[in-house]
Amino acid sequence: MSANDVDVANEALAKFGAGDIATFDDATALARAVKRVYWRVVLAIMSSYSWSFLRTNLQLVQLADPVMADNYLAPGWRYAYALPPYGPGGILAAPFAYLATPNRQNEEVHDFELQNGVVYCNETTLYADCLQAADPSQWPPYFRRAIVDCLAYELIMPVSGNSGLRDDLKAEAVGTPDEGGMGGSLGQARTADSRNDSSDTLGWASPLIDARWR
Repeated sequence: MSANDVDVANEALAKFGAGDIATFDDATALARAVKRVYWRVVLAIMSSYSWSFLRTNLQLVQLADPVMADNYLAPGWRYAYALPPYGPGGILAAPFAYLATPNRQNEEVHDFELQNGVVYCNETTLYADCLQAADPSQWPPYFRRAIVDCLAYELIMPVSGNSGLRDDLKAEAVGTPDEGGMGGSLGQARTADSRNDSSDTLGWASPLIDARWR
């Protein structure tokens, strides 16, 4: 059976015996707490690292902006392309690269300008190499485990207020303070994923870690 977001949330809740939800819109305090936390955590982890299974090459939509008398757009470019929106269904971070064709082996487009979600350039077609969100049915097991563990420690305080168990769940998810967010199941997921991807990765730091260990 394919997993969905509610399954993942319930797996996290089960780590500290909080019960289940049927949907994020249940009329319960538990569902409201999950809804407030779930996408913040999932999207933060998805966008924090160049996960190989989230990388994609998207053809950007050319905009029908009017050209100037010299056949250039107002900013001085011939063509304008819209970036997809950020978030679920869109992209997770700024593109790694722009290409004139979908072939990643071709030379990147370096001559462009980005303004308010619009890419201006002189290419007749434009592709973006970027991260795009995937639903849980497409997550590798190592990534699902990391998401579940991180959700558990983020949910335990608003759901149960058990600060002692939160520290244990946090260590399981991201490691000890001296590991700087690079340990635990999230660090293991990053290591496992790096074996699947020979491309350069984003600079990575856990979006869920700060300097305060309570």
